[in-house]
Amino acid sequence: MAILQPVPGLEVTVVINGVTAKEYAVPDGEEVVPHNMTREYFHVPPNYDQSLPYTAQYIEAKPGELYGLDIKKGLNFQARSNHIAYSLSLDGHPFGLSHDPTKRKQSWDRRSDGFWSGDPTEGYRMHRFQFAALDIGTP
Repeated sequence: MAILQPVPGLEVTVVINGVTAKEYAVPDGEEVVPHNMTREYFHVPPNYDQSLPYTAQYIEAKPGELYGLDIKKGLNFQARSNHIAYSLSLDGHPFGLSHDPTKRKQSWDRRSDGFWSGDPTEGYRMHRFQFAALDIGTP
């Protein structure tokens, strides 16, 4: 599970076909740079002088498998306001923003396994997250 050290009590887990994915640490010497992450993206106060919170883990993905993200708020989460706002991003593309209450002494668990598109006239369609085929280019 991805846990942001500066934000204890929040965790994100990848679930593949209903089973929690095994995660692997980033290999030594490999640098992971977050995509499009700026101070404005996190809406941090101007006097916030710490590095932006992010983490990276690897999982095994097989083409065609359905997956989702579980976001959990534990009882040890230290709320600084009356809600949590978060945006999920896959491959550097944000696809949604959510606001959830931070009621103290209450935990919650949210799953996101796709997104909706459409309109009331034409109807709506659920786009499930699904691993694509791996395209390995030639050197």
